[in-house]
Amino acid sequence: MPADGKQAPLPSVDLPSLEKQLRETDAIGLFTKITLKNQIDDMVNQFREYHGKRREISLAELRQRYDMLLLKLLLLLQDKDPPLAHTIVASRDTIWSMLTDPTMTFVVPLAAAIVERRGGMLIHGSIIAREYGIPCVTGVPDATSRIRTGDTITVDGYLVIVIIERDDA
Repeated sequence: MPADGKQAPLPSVDLPSLEKQLRETDAIGLFTKITLKNQIDDMVNQFREYHGKRREISLAELRQRYDMLLLKLLLLLQDKDPPLAHTIVASRDTIWSMLTDPTMTFVVPLAAAIVERRGGMLIHGSIIAREYGIPCVTGVPDATSRIRTGDTITVDGYLVIVIIERDDA
């Protein structure tokens, strides 16, 4: 923690790039990648249950599972793809904060769709959108400056399209 007592902001993470690097690395075999993907999906479901209060699971338990999954990943990468291992270590706390930020949980039932400036399947908005069965498009960095109050937007989460309609009249 800095001397002024304020916590430094977490570095940003380019989740789509990180996902792409993980898919393309030769340090992890195909079947191991499939296994890791299933474990990530299980963890995302556990976060859904945590945020939805549908199951008794503590944040400490989730953190332990998260750390164990990262440890497995780092053990696979450390010798054969050190730059990717370093990127994951540097992203660890930022990804954790994205998974545990419940700020959107209470407004989502009122929304017809979500457009998120950050990208990736582990972004809290996309996790919650899957939970509520509403469309979501992530990785739209200028969404907050382009979409204005009163705009009508059409969101297609499958095709990853956001159409903004303005009534400027």
